[in-house]
Amino acid sequence: MATRRYAHLIVKPRALNELAMHKPTEVGPLFNYLGSELLADANIRINVRQVERVPEGAPSHVDRHVHDVDKCYVLLSDQPGTLEVEVTLGDEQYNAVSPATVYVPKGLPHTIWVKKGPGTFLNILPAGGTYAEHVFPAES
Repeated sequence: MATRRYAHLIVKPRALNELAMHKPTEVGPLFNYLGSELLADANIRINVRQVERVPEGAPSHVDRHVHDVDKCYVLLSDQPGTLEVEVTLGDEQYNAVSPATVYVPKGLPHTIWVKKGPGTFLNILPAGGTYAEHVFPAES
C-alpha cells in the first residue's frame, strides 16, 4: 500500500477554555479548528464559537484589542438574521447580522459583542503561531 503523505493535514478541532483578550462567556462553546497547536506548519488560525443562546443582558466578553495581522469574523446561521453581533471598529459601532463578514485590518482597535443567537461565529487570522502572539491590548 502506498504511503499516505497527507493524512496529517486532516485535523480535529479542540475545545478552547480561554483565549487572550476574551473573558469566559455563556453564549456557547469555543473551538480551535486550525492553528499551530493542531498543525505545526499552519499559517492560518480558525477559531469557531457555536452560539447557542445569548442570556438576557449578557455583557461583552471581548476586551478592546488589536492584532499585528488582518483578521475577519464570519457570521453563519441556518436562518438569516439569527446571529447578531455588535462590533466596534476604532471608535465606530456597527451591528452585523448573519450571514455577514467583518474584515478587521491589522492595527485597528476593535471589540465584538454577541447580541443574539443561535449561529456559528468564525474568527480567522492568517497567522502562524499562537493567538496570543498576535493580539495586544488597544490603547484607549
